[in-house]
Amino acid sequence: LGGDTARHSGGIFADIVLVGEVPQGKALLRSGAKPGDALFVAGTLGLSARGLEFLRSGKRSKNSPAFREALRAHAYPEPQCHLGQYLAKTGLAAAAIDLSDGLSTDLGRLCQSSGVGAKVWAERIPVPPDFSTGNPAGHSHLFHLALHGGEDYKLLFAVRPGNVARVPDSFEGVRIHRIGEVLAGPTKSLVLPNGAHKRLESLGYDHFRTSQL
Repeated sequence: LGGDTARHSGGIFADIVLVGEVPQGKALLRSGAKPGDALFVAGTLGLSARGLEFLRSGKRSKNSPAFREALRAHAYPEPQCHLGQYLAKTGLAAAAIDLSDGLSTDLGRLCQSSGVGAKVWAERIPVPPDFSTGNPAGHSHLFHLALHGGEDYKLLFAVRPGNVARVPDSFEGVRIHRIGEVLAGPTKSLVLPNGAHKRLESLGYDHFRTSQL
């Protein structure tokens, strides 16, 4: 079921928990991924982290579509409940997790629960829309937000090879991206555009890390 363990500096802290039920054997868990499964993510990653950056910097250009979209993603996140229900009902997903603490960190949690590793293709990660700014520094930074930024609440899910063709290109207007593959063993790697493999570190949000994204 997961948990909600956090560090708080003081004052009043309210934690609201909703509890529901699911038919026996129908729960979509983190623990069902197997080597050979394809990894998919629905929607753009890094938008919420981008919105937080805008707020912290004080640069609030209401006329900028990039600003409005990023701020909406951060202030009004929309968990993909309908997609999760669809994946569970159709049996398309073998395992799934929502990306609340960043792709690199939550992928690690799915892999740990399933006892597997994974590789992710850097070029396939769906980055914020202002990614192609022509500025190499901006390019790298926005990719970093997509890989490690949190609070997106997009679904990352694993699909058996035989079901890959059944995964829709989009769901309720949100594009679905195939970004990687589940591997045997504990290794998690990022495949760079030149084909080189780089260790994928879990650098998403950690409540107990002193320095954050």
